[in-house]
Amino acid sequence: MVPLFVVLFGLTFLLHALNVLGDHITAIVWPIILIAIGLQKNFEMRCTCCSRM
Repeated sequence: MVPLFVVLFGLTFLLHALNVLGDHITAIVWPIILIAIGLQKNFEMRCTCCSRM
């Protein structure tokens, strides 16, 4: 899952460099991608024994 976020992160900056995405959209998209990576890593590290009720 992380490689997908890395590709999206790079694609965001590539499209910005090619003037496909404006500054405003790029400023919104890349923090969202980083937050998604962090959340994915957080849930990935949880053990199965602690998540049972």
